[in-house]
Amino acid sequence: MNKQDTLYTLTERSATEDRLHVVGSIRRASHAPSEPTAVIESLAADPIKIISLTVTEKGYGNTPFGALDTNDLAIQKDLTTDGPPGTTLGFLCAIAEQRRRYRGRPFTILSCDNLVGNGAMTRCLLLEFTDQRCRATADWIRDNVSFPNTMVDRITPATTPDSIAFVARTYGIEDACPVICEDYMRWVIDDDFINGRPEMETVGVQFVPSVKPYELLKTRMLNGAHSALAYTGYLMGYRLVDEAMQDPLLQTYLRRYMDDVKPTLPAVPGIDVDDYSASLLKRFANPAISDKLQRLALDGSAKISTFVVPPLRENLQQGRPISLSAFALAAWCTYLTGRDERGESITIDDPMYATLKSFAGKPAQLVGNERIFGTEVRGNQRLRREVAAAYDSIAAYGTRSALQKAIAEGVQS
Repeated sequence: MNKQDTLYTLTERSATEDRLHVVGSIRRASHAPSEPTAVIESLAADPIKIISLTVTEKGYGNTPFGALDTNDLAIQKDLTTDGPPGTTLGFLCAIAEQRRRYRGRPFTILSCDNLVGNGAMTRCLLLEFTDQRCRATADWIRDNVSFPNTMVDRITPATTPDSIAFVARTYGIEDACPVICEDYMRWVIDDDFINGRPEMETVGVQFVPSVKPYELLKTRMLNGAHSALAYTGYLMGYRLVDEAMQDPLLQTYLRRYMDDVKPTLPAVPGIDVDDYSASLLKRFANPAISDKLQRLALDGSAKISTFVVPPLRENLQQGRPISLSAFALAAWCTYLTGRDERGESITIDDPMYATLKSFAGKPAQLVGNERIFGTEVRGNQRLRREVAAAYDSIAAYGTRSALQKAIAEGVQS
């Protein structure tokens, strides 16, 4: 970023056209692992009123159910040593501590990651961390930092060498840090900023009293369907999302999966849920984005517990159908064996992989993991039966035939 004057390109891609923007709002870029002091001093300075975070779901030092993970070695190190921090919470604590010591002004921490109640969760985690590290700083945070909840809805694949080559080939621009995304965007934020904010509503940001219905819609429909598609589609031999979405069977599967999730959603102001689910199928099929299924499959333990388990738990409680969610879990369990149906190896990237590999091919034990499924879901015998049956069906007939069977049985029920 610094080598290109902190400029970068943003390309919004639809199925029919591209729009290129050169973004010039970044003044300076610092790399936290190698420049921790520079990062802390920059963000602790009074002119900084908002610290935004997009560090992935696994970047907050939490257990799948929102508590501080004190077993995490990096968290332990930041809690017990006085050296440069190495975690998100460690940096935020150091920034707040410096503001407190120099009687700095309040600021807002704005989490933009795919976490339900991301602002509230960040607040709880940071206070739990800081209470152990420095009680005076924790008290200062309680009085001087706000944590709005947010929901960001835009599919943005990771930047790759192909992204860099695309921008150079198409626009003649050499950009080492391009961002390529879909042309759809919805950003909803709780209007809770302790020290003012820009007029972001003028560029399409929606400020609301409560983000919750919007985030439940997005995380349960988009992110949940992404996880269901990732493992099922990969086992069937697909590698790209848009290619998988050309398969009518997978289209039907995702449509039915989202139909099962809909009863768990509250009313969402200004959004028709049926229209939203239909739009997701089109967005997933966008050939200009061509996202990778394996990117969606990353960090499955965090994504399953955050996006798939909550609506599944509600449907179990209400006695509603769960077969298509169970199929997604069975596909995940099969994926964890490390081999697809063609015998090709699967690279599994998950912070819990040391534990998960012992559950590969063992659906009842996988569903019984409390860390991922929680106490209410892990012991549910109906879920265990349905996941095991779906897993056995995949093993016996292959993913496609097993999915056809699951959809047909779901229609009958």
